[in-house]
Order: sequence, then C-alpha cells, then structure tokens
Amino acid sequence: RLLRWLAGPLQGATGFLAGADLNVVAITAATVLLLGIGLLAIYVAEMANPDGDNRTLHQGTYVIATLAVMVLVSMIDYRRWGDWAYAHFGLWLVLLAMLIAAKKLNILNGLIPDIRNTRRWIDVGPVLLQPSEFAKIAYVIALAWYLRYRTNYRTLGGLVLPLAMTFVPMFLILLEPDLGTVLLMLPIFFAMLLVAGARRRHLLSLMLICVLGSPILYHVMHGYQRMRVLGPFLQSESIRAWILDRPGVLGALRVTRTQVAQWTSDQGYQLDRSLVALGTGGWSGAGDPDADCMRYDFLPDRHNDFIFSVIGHKWGWVGCLMVVACYGIILVGGCHISTATNEPFGRLLAAGLAMLMATQAVINIGMAIGLLPITGSTLPLVSYGGSSLVSTGILMGILLNIGLRRPILLAPEPFIFEKKKDAE
Repeated sequence: RLLRWLAGPLQGATGFLAGADLNVVAITAATVLLLGIGLLAIYVAEMANPDGDNRTLHQGTYVIATLAVMVLVSMIDYRRWGDWAYAHFGLWLVLLAMLIAAKKLNILNGLIPDIRNTRRWIDVGPVLLQPSEFAKIAYVIALAWYLRYRTNYRTLGGLVLPLAMTFVPMFLILLEPDLGTVLLMLPIFFAMLLVAGARRRHLLSLMLICVLGSPILYHVMHGYQRMRVLGPFLQSESIRAWILDRPGVLGALRVTRTQVAQWTSDQGYQLDRSLVALGTGGWSGAGDPDADCMRYDFLPDRHNDFIFSVIGHKWGWVGCLMVVACYGIILVGGCHISTATNEPFGRLLAAGLAMLMATQAVINIGMAIGLLPITGSTLPLVSYGGSSLVSTGILMGILLNIGLRRPILLAPEPFIFEKKKDAE
C-alpha cells in the first residue's frame, strides 16, 4: 500500500505525458538533459580540484528534489496559483525587505548570514534559502493574475500599477545587492505586457525612459558595479589604452586610472579566465591534460556563475551548442504553449515563465563569454545551488501544467480589443 501511494504521482505524471503534445515532451526532455549536463559539469570541475565540499553529492540531492518538485507541481492546476498570487508575492516582498533591514541595521546575523558582503540568503538549517529566486516566480504569477482580464494597461496611466509591481522587488533585490536578478525583471515585464496586448507605442516610450535613466543608475552604483558594467568594453586592451590616455573619459565614467590599468588582474580576473577556458575548449573540448583550466582554482566560481565556461572548456562548442539548444527548446515550447492557451491567465503565465528562463540563460551565458556584465546570475538548471534548482523546478512544473491542461473557455479569444475601445 505504501509503494502504491509513493508511485501514485509518478503514474499520474506518466499518464499526463502519454497524452501530452510535442511541446510538453520536448520541454521535459530539455529540462532533464540540462540537469544531467549541470551535474556532470560540477563533477568534472570538482574532480579537477577537490576541496572537500562534496558539491557533486549535494547537487545530486538538489537534482532529485528538483525533479520531484517539478512532477508534483505539474499535477496541480495552475489556476490555483492565481488564487494566492498576491499573497505569495507579498510574502516574498516581506522576506526581501527583511534581508535589507538585516543588512542596514546589522541584525539577525545568525538567521541572515553575511556572505561576500551581501545579505541574499536565509539560513533555514540544512539549506540556505534565497528569497529572490522564488520572488521572481511570484512576480510573474502576480503580474499575470493582474493583467488577465484588464484593459486599463492599454493606457499609459494604466501602466503605473504594473510598473510599481516591477520596481518594488527590483529596488529591494538591488539593495542586497543582486544585479543579476534585477536585470531579469524588465524583460519579463515588457514581454508579458506585449502578450497581453499593451500598445507598442507605450512600451517603446517606457523603454526610452529606461534607456535615458540608465546613466542615473550607473552613477549611483558602487565602484565595483560600475567596473562590472564596463567589463565588456574593458576586456579590449586597445579600449583600455584609449581610456587611460583621456583623463576626461575617466572622470565621466567615474573610474580611476588604477582600476582601468589593473582590470585584468582585479575586476576582470574572472572574465579573463572564463574566456581562456572557453577558448582552449575548441570544437570538442580540451583533450590535452596540460591545458586543463579547471585545476589549481584557475577559474573562480566555476561550479556556479561560470559553469558555462566549464562546459565550453570540457566539451567545446558541441557542449555549448547543446546547452543553448535546450534553452531554445524551452523558450519555443513555452511560446507555443502560450499561444495555444485560450485562458488569459495561463497564456500570460506561460509567456512570462518562458521569458524568465530564456532571459536568465542569456544573462549568464553573455556574462561568461564577455558580452554582458558579470552580475552573479546562475545558469538555470545547470549551476550549483539548491534555491536556484528548486525554484526553477517549480517554474518548469507550472509551465508543463499549462501545456497539459489548456482549459477551454466559451468566450472570445483573450486580449482581442475592438477598435472602438482602442480609440477611447
């Protein structure tokens, strides 16, 4: 009887997949493949330079937990998440505010540890819980629930509340600081509004405001954050020489001559080592043991932020393209699920979750190859970390559930507006 009870969820999931369409099957396969690649990459990185942390064993436990969470969540009607959307969103905002209070007031040091001068985690015993990982999913659910039957966001004034729902968690997460998660929010916001039918001229106006306001954000950043933003440019030796010859440019960028001159050995150290690791991987990986860039702690954070560099070094372009293809399958499959779903909340939710996965993958990969600033963003389903994996398992479970259910509504297609209403 106990075995039948334990096998119930697995049998239910098998039955769902048996009648599922190609999108659900493809997304499931890509998810499992990414989890396997990540576990293997962490094992390779750990064996090259053992430090006694047993990250492979821990990651294996997280992978099992992630698969279990994904299966269980995929069996829950996604519309139930909407009933508690605002409560979940508010709960994670409270936890984010608690992190900031602990940092500013220097309190709750046992519960909220200071790790690398940041307060991002809550110590809940055997694991460290990172609220921002779950807050971004709660944000997508709350925004989808708010937009599902409304038309007021088709006016510029009607975008005020969605913007507030976006900027409040962005501000709290930025204070931790966690720039990687902050960069995820705006692409999700614009993608969901576009799917919901917001006017393109309004979205373009907001994008223009964000672009014009970026210099203000740059000047209020800490010095090390500005150096990270400039990283994609400073990796060029000729650009560094050009900046060093112009004191006015140094002043405008608010950086010192020493910071630019020592970029390779200071703020740009990780990126420089990441590019070396990727470059020595070639097409099929570094076969020469003497060229192993994983040894002697050559690449810091190789198990986490720079796991893509490990994949590129060990399995070359073939491994990198496989990882990118898996994310492409998840994005395309999620978009197909969104367009095939007639229920407004499901359509918006699928679009937002697919964009969340794709944006986080693009940020991490772009960071590893030097096209984007180093932000500390993990590679979803691949990087080491319990909160990141489990939260992504919840995300994938919700997306799969939308693809498996697709309720039929006796109503017009969602987000189709009459010209008369638009004119008003």
